[in-house]
Amino acid sequence: MSDIANAINSLAEPRLIDWATLIVAAASLIVACFAAKFSLEQKQISSRAERAKVLEDLFDVLHILKHYDGENIDSDLLDKTFKRLQKIKLTSTELFSVEATEFVTEVMEKTHAMGTKRALYKNGIPDLFFKIIESSDIEVELPNLEEKNRTVYNEYRYFFFKGAFDKFQKLFAE
Repeated sequence: MSDIANAINSLAEPRLIDWATLIVAAASLIVACFAAKFSLEQKQISSRAERAKVLEDLFDVLHILKHYDGENIDSDLLDKTFKRLQKIKLTSTELFSVEATEFVTEVMEKTHAMGTKRALYKNGIPDLFFKIIESSDIEVELPNLEEKNRTVYNEYRYFFFKGAFDKFQKLFAE
């Protein structure tokens, strides 16, 4: 019986191979920790580079739209600009805050609507509108509609000229 107890005790004592295994396991754990840290840093660098590229694209688009009045940009450039805005919007949901994504959406909506706003302001209200209003017994004062169209058009122009840049600076530069 004492031989069995001695055999169990000798098995319980750590041997050189046990210490070597422990050291290798600890070294592997340390290497894995450093690899995870390095991987996280690389992901952050990649994210910052992508964010910088998106901001550069957005700033370039804002400069294209700065003097946009609803008609002075050819349709090809406007289509390319709108597609760039769509691409920016898709990536902005992952990279930026909700306010920044809403800003990109606002730029898209105003870019899309600017041609219509210009036509309403410059060409006036269509005759069909007058016929519909007369037949429906709705009282509308024309000066108010014309004033509203002018105001909306000028607000859109101001947004592209100055407001978008102020908002861009507030959201991304600070």
